[in-house]
Amino acid sequence: MVGTLGFGVIVTLPICIAIPSKAEFCTQKEGELYGNQGKTGDGLIFIQKIMKARNLHVTEWEVFGVIVALVAFAISIGTPIVKLNTSITRLIDRLNMLDEGMDELTARNSKSHERLWKHNEEQDDKLHDHETRITILEKKER
Repeated sequence: MVGTLGFGVIVTLPICIAIPSKAEFCTQKEGELYGNQGKTGDGLIFIQKIMKARNLHVTEWEVFGVIVALVAFAISIGTPIVKLNTSITRLIDRLNMLDEGMDELTARNSKSHERLWKHNEEQDDKLHDHETRITILEKKER
């Protein structure tokens, strides 16, 4: 976050020093438009009226610096949000895969238990049969 903001200051500050401002927004008269300012329409004139009312003197480069700082701030906030969103998406995918694997494991576990109980019942039947035979043999010997 600090790196991006620092980058904006490092890039913006030399530009502001190397290229001095040619005009201030507040010195322009309401009806006059210079160069490409006619394209901005009433928004620029509205800003100029507010600045005149508050007696503010802001140069074009100061406005540019503020815009660059805002863009740097947006990038410094947006980058971690995008990374967090990516991480959350990957975690959700992994949880879905775990859920599918757990369903498959549960199905195999149920089948295995069925086989074990079936084998256990077969063993119980054989044991009962042997006990019956032993009891019959013991009665014959008496």
